[in-house]
Amino acid sequence: MAYKQQQPVQDEVELETMAEAELSRLKRQYRIMENDRITYSEKARLQLHNQQNMIERLEYEKAELVIAIKMAKSEANNKKDEEMDNKLKSLLAKRSKYIEMIKSERQQIDELQEQIIK
Repeated sequence: MAYKQQQPVQDEVELETMAEAELSRLKRQYRIMENDRITYSEKARLQLHNQQNMIERLEYEKAELVIAIKMAKSEANNKKDEEMDNKLKSLLAKRSKYIEMIKSERQQIDELQEQIIK
């Protein structure tokens, strides 16, 4: 009879040991998951911070570009562009004229050198 009473007590001890082991495992798993959650939250916070900084930089850059576009489209700049265009055309025409003059002068020099050699 003593054996029969000892068996339930031993079963209870085994169950309690298993329960404590399971509790320890669950606590360890909880700590790991909590650390993972904290790490993930920190990474997410840093990523959001970086993205917010990027958004602010891009908004500033966009504002700068809008101002630059407005200035480029202004009447004063259009007039300056037209003046520069006319000046460039004039300079290109002069360049072509001088290139032709240089060719002509070189040809005359070549002819004179041929006459000198003869």
